[in-house]
Amino acid sequence: MIGKLAEDYLQYLAYERRLAGHTLSNYRRDLETLDELAGSRDPSTLQQGDVRRFMAQLHSRGLSPKSLARVLSGWRGFFEHLRREGLLRNNPADGVHAPRAEKRLPQALSPDEATRLVSFEDDSPEGLRDRALYELAYSCGLRVSELVSLDMQSVDAASGEVRV
Repeated sequence: MIGKLAEDYLQYLAYERRLAGHTLSNYRRDLETLDELAGSRDPSTLQQGDVRRFMAQLHSRGLSPKSLARVLSGWRGFFEHLRREGLLRNNPADGVHAPRAEKRLPQALSPDEATRLVSFEDDSPEGLRDRALYELAYSCGLRVSELVSLDMQSVDAASGEVRV
């Protein structure tokens, strides 16, 4: 039942939103999954509980939280498009949340890797600058955004300090 509406939505994404081919194929796959899960039901009969059940079914198939979030986002956009077109009163995906993705801690460099990083041979001004930035980032644990935002007013050469 969703097939024709999905094709119309994909045409909208391709021609009005100008999404890339790879993105469109992901949306197509997600809408085919929705069609499979909804069976012969009309999209206007779907409710929030149905979308939650569909997400639970996908979760039980082993989809990762990140994949579930992407699928749900695609469905939410599809239902919102149908709502704007006057084919739905409410978006049944509103208020449905995908499981939280596991947050991984960043990997730290080993001492040998850090030594290799700052031991390159380049005595040009750019090379000296780069080596100083690497050493500063590693020894102080600075984020790249903090490193990039440094300017000459941040450096006190007399005391050997940098204000971040």
